[in-house]
Amino acid sequence: MLRETKMLEGCLVRAEDGPAGRVAGVLFDDEGWTVRYLVVDTGGRLPGERVLMLPDFVEGVNEAMPASIEVGLAREQVWGSPPVEADRPVSARQEADHYAYLAAAPYWGVSVPVFPLYVDPEAGQEEGGDPHLRSAKEVRGYAVLSGEGRSVGHVENIVYDDTDWAVRYLIVDTRDWLPGKKVPVSADWVLGVSWSEAQIEADLTAEEMHTAPAWEPGTVMDRRYETELHAHYGRTLYWVRRQDDSDR
Repeated sequence: MLRETKMLEGCLVRAEDGPAGRVAGVLFDDEGWTVRYLVVDTGGRLPGERVLMLPDFVEGVNEAMPASIEVGLAREQVWGSPPVEADRPVSARQEADHYAYLAAAPYWGVSVPVFPLYVDPEAGQEEGGDPHLRSAKEVRGYAVLSGEGRSVGHVENIVYDDTDWAVRYLIVDTRDWLPGKKVPVSADWVLGVSWSEAQIEADLTAEEMHTAPAWEPGTVMDRRYETELHAHYGRTLYWVRRQDDSDR
């Protein structure tokens, strides 16, 4: 099911043995376009401390008030996860510590890391964060440019798939250009993200976005709407493309 990342923020985290805090944010990878971590505010136990939690441990999302997520971890496991400063890239060492703590297989596979897990400080190198790991909150408000370089609006929200935590769409609010209209843009159609300029370029024309089917926040984004959206842009449906790739 496709869900909005905004709806995760503030959700109660229900561990196997009781409440463990609330979701304070979502960290995603802008290269692989997948949710990598939920940032959990541990609340009453450690006021203000925020820790990383892998989305793989989320067993269910309940958006009915009070909104909550069920996780397959004990409270101590959640509380004992490595802390992270919100809205900052996560360092490679923190990520390695997290996997070691939970004894989980890294998302990149055991033998093919996408960046070094640890840089020896005695070698005169500084440990750096992953430049592709970003906060969903940070991206909201970023300007969106069409393929011709025209401003067509700004990012209002991010939509993810709760089956595999893939980022599927950026919701673009075009009210800067077309009052009140919100249009999903597939992560597959993003040409680039400029963090220094706080803008995202999409492989779409301004006219295509002008005539795209609008979407109302809070409504279910089902396959019928997605099919209509992809047909409008003349793009192959991602689940069809995925099936074609697996058949090769």
